[in-house]
Amino acid sequence: MKMNKFGAHSRALLAVAVLLVLSGGALANEPDPNFIPNSALGVDPAVDYAALSKFGPWDDRNYQLTRQDVAILPKNDRFVPGVPAFFKVQKRKEMIAQGFPLQFEVYPREVNKEFEIRYGGLLQGGVQFLTPRGAARRASPTEKAARLYATDPLPKAAPVLGQGPFDGNLSNNETTIEFHPTDPNIVVAGSNGNGDQRMSFSSDGGVTWGNAGGLPATCCDPAIDFSSTGNIVYAASLPESGSGGCGFGLCAGVFWSFNNGQNWTGPVNASTASSDKEWIHVDRTAGSPFLNRLYMTWHQGNVMSFARSSAAPVGGANPSPLVFAPTITFAADERGIGSDITTDRQGRIYNVYASLTTGSAEMYLLRSDDGGLTFQDLNGATPGLGKMIYDLHGRFDFSIPAMESRRVFIYPSIDVDTSGGPRDGRIYVAFTDENAAAGSPGNGTGSTAASHGWIQVIYSDDQGATWTTAATPHPTADQTTVDRFQPWMDVDNLGNVHVGWQDTRNSGAGARNKADWYYSVSADGGASFIEETRVSSVVSENIANGQEWGDYNGLSVSADNNVIGMTWTDNRIVTPPSTTSQRSFAGRVQSLVAGPSYTVGAANNAQTICAATTPVTTSPITLNYSVLQGFNSSVNVAFTGPLPAGVVGNLSAPTITPPGSLTASLTLNNGVTAGSKVLEIASSSGTITRRANVSLDVFTVPATATTLSAPANNAVNQASSLAFSWAAAPQTQSYLLEVARDAAFTQIISSQSVSGLTASVAGLSSNTQYFWRVTTSNICPLFATTGDTILRDGFEVAGGSSVASDVFSFTTQPGPGDCAPGSTANVVFSDNMESGAPGWISGVLTGANTWALSTAFPNSLANAYRGVAHTAAGDQFLDSPVILVPATGATRSLVFSQRVAMEPNAANCYDGGQLQVSTDAGATYTTITAGITGRPYTGNLGGTNGPAWCGTTPYTVTGVDLQPYAGQSVKFRFRIVSDVNTVVADGWNIDDVKVQTCSAPVRTGK
Repeated sequence: MKMNKFGAHSRALLAVAVLLVLSGGALANEPDPNFIPNSALGVDPAVDYAALSKFGPWDDRNYQLTRQDVAILPKNDRFVPGVPAFFKVQKRKEMIAQGFPLQFEVYPREVNKEFEIRYGGLLQGGVQFLTPRGAARRASPTEKAARLYATDPLPKAAPVLGQGPFDGNLSNNETTIEFHPTDPNIVVAGSNGNGDQRMSFSSDGGVTWGNAGGLPATCCDPAIDFSSTGNIVYAASLPESGSGGCGFGLCAGVFWSFNNGQNWTGPVNASTASSDKEWIHVDRTAGSPFLNRLYMTWHQGNVMSFARSSAAPVGGANPSPLVFAPTITFAADERGIGSDITTDRQGRIYNVYASLTTGSAEMYLLRSDDGGLTFQDLNGATPGLGKMIYDLHGRFDFSIPAMESRRVFIYPSIDVDTSGGPRDGRIYVAFTDENAAAGSPGNGTGSTAASHGWIQVIYSDDQGATWTTAATPHPTADQTTVDRFQPWMDVDNLGNVHVGWQDTRNSGAGARNKADWYYSVSADGGASFIEETRVSSVVSENIANGQEWGDYNGLSVSADNNVIGMTWTDNRIVTPPSTTSQRSFAGRVQSLVAGPSYTVGAANNAQTICAATTPVTTSPITLNYSVLQGFNSSVNVAFTGPLPAGVVGNLSAPTITPPGSLTASLTLNNGVTAGSKVLEIASSSGTITRRANVSLDVFTVPATATTLSAPANNAVNQASSLAFSWAAAPQTQSYLLEVARDAAFTQIISSQSVSGLTASVAGLSSNTQYFWRVTTSNICPLFATTGDTILRDGFEVAGGSSVASDVFSFTTQPGPGDCAPGSTANVVFSDNMESGAPGWISGVLTGANTWALSTAFPNSLANAYRGVAHTAAGDQFLDSPVILVPATGATRSLVFSQRVAMEPNAANCYDGGQLQVSTDAGATYTTITAGITGRPYTGNLGGTNGPAWCGTTPYTVTGVDLQPYAGQSVKFRFRIVSDVNTVVADGWNIDDVKVQTCSAPVRTGK
């Protein structure tokens, strides 16, 4: 029989696992922000473990930290909500191993989400507090893949009134829609046509459509808005050269109609040439000092531009034209492509766009308080007009399987609450961004498969000065397998925020290459989103061409707030002839927040429970009811469908009149089975039904030990980044992988809790023996209890089991210049460049000498030698002192650390660094080309200069076999050769140079 094994760390955790259940209380639902740890349980008496709470919330895994671990944290390290000290230490070690050490006291923006993904949530007093994101990453005892809580079909809580093409087969992508400001029956739509920009109109609220044809000599990018009374409707487009006086290329222009979009006049151009991504907005809020002024925004050569109307067109037999005031360009601001514009009740203008900063990007806001005459500086003392309101993870666009050729465009949609309600004046911005939490690389540089998109909504209550991130309008549990992109947004007259987007969840098997149009609404100012609904009836196919789904879509709410109209690019298969056809679709959804209604929120609805002995009842689940628009009717509440075998649902009351709350619970009886169970509680009143899910992870036996697989026990020559695997253990809630430098696990270098059967550890030291084990755990007690406590190994513990595997060991492969295991190193020369580097000489053959000790990029401590490849042709060198290479020893090596940033040329080098050696006291030098390990040369320099290192790489250790120079006195030369046009001018850093010999390995045994 396999004995249960508990390491020192496991016993420590068990010792603190005195749960509330011992005293008859219920498990807490949230971690304690003031949890007081017991420092006596830590592995290092020199560490004040209670003080670690200043770095982040307490987590029991902090007990693993040594004084050396804690020293890696800056003294001014910031408290990061949700991120404990041990994970900060782990991240800093990982980033050092990757060659990108974290600078200063700050951390990645999504480090809290990464912690949840990797660890599930905080561990306090032996209790795991899973966050919603963490719970989504945890497989049930019988389900190893991530659960998708929001896969289709979803309840169509917001009824779809209809959907279909609004312009036959004559239009394709990039659609927009706008309702009349007072008549809910009048609506106008536009789309990119196969020729000119196509315009459509409806007089029955979008049930049927008529077509006005194409706006003459126009390209694309439709935008629509009405005057305050609706007597004029404007349509923006990109007129072609010669149309409306456009000089060359495309211009930003406006057409207008006096009969609700059936006939159009224009254009009048706001720009003169080479414009793109224009948008318009009419200030039509009663009381605004700039009522009915039209505003237009576009970019010209990536310079954001703006114009305002000085006069509006007037109808009649001879209608007067639209007149624009002079253009404002924001040339001093961040460059950008694509913006949206809106106004508030006081007539303030808000213009939002995504910047094009090299290597990063942000969402920017421009604001005018005088009708577009001037724009305010929202940065206080900081120069510039633009206010950064969101730090984007993506930049400009990025590729996903559904948009692999045109790429997803990061384009904002902005609107303001002018309802007169409690959030009047709140500004909302919705946009697509790369999803860092799903692992998207960022900056638009990732591969199609690696990149992920999601929708973000942010808001401001102080005219754009400060911003808050709202709730995500779609699920996030499936964010690694589903992309969302191309949102559009409208705030209705009651202050509800409506958002629509393209969604790939119905692509099949996580393919992410097809799309549907989805819709959601927030009735509480972005605190939560409800009514998520699939509006398109058929999934659209992937079209790998230059258009795919275009750049944006449309959404508008009718004047009576009852109908949400939306338009999108649809690529569904048309039968007959059973081929994919790109068309512009319009959909209509009944608003359920326009009149009296209610919402339901569930708390404590995801629970893990042990049913080793039955009956057992879950802790209470709270259903919180809120009212919308004065709802005052009773609501019937019940569990839906047959419940799983052995499960009985309990409600504190069968009805409720919101607002208020009631509780539910589940009793597990004999016959209940282990596994994940998702149940539903429905609340119904008339035609309104709200649903709340309850997720249970049920365990019926204690944890059992797993068997380790790879790396095999006593494996050698393992990589520094290593994948670990082990066998599945029945009913395991989590697997804790620990890697240590000693068999007693007092020097743990990596600890991570996962739900699957694999995990990876990076940054392992070369030529080092490590030990690893995996501890399985679940909520069921390991031993039956006879009283209120369990005694195990002399410790008093609570329910829950944790069983460690056998301990395996492995040894990593030798690094460059490392001595083999069992041999002894003899260092004959060493210089870390910290004592003035005595004996080193620098000079030039041609050009200027830039070699010098520098604090810019040291590998260790404070200094490194640095040479810069300058803009003139040059040949400069750094020569070492004379070094005697020993004649005896099994091996002889030169080892040094190098950081390279010099200009490459395809597979070769324009500028580069080269290693040479002299055996005649520096009279002549030859290039070393053989015996180099760790990082080979990148390519060849021009002419006859030979191989070199170039490109941009962080510090790497390079080893050189010195066997050919045994017994000789040598000098080494680090040579930089540069051409006349240096682009990458960061240079070459050399640090931690040593020459050593290795003795022969000591043989043991027979």
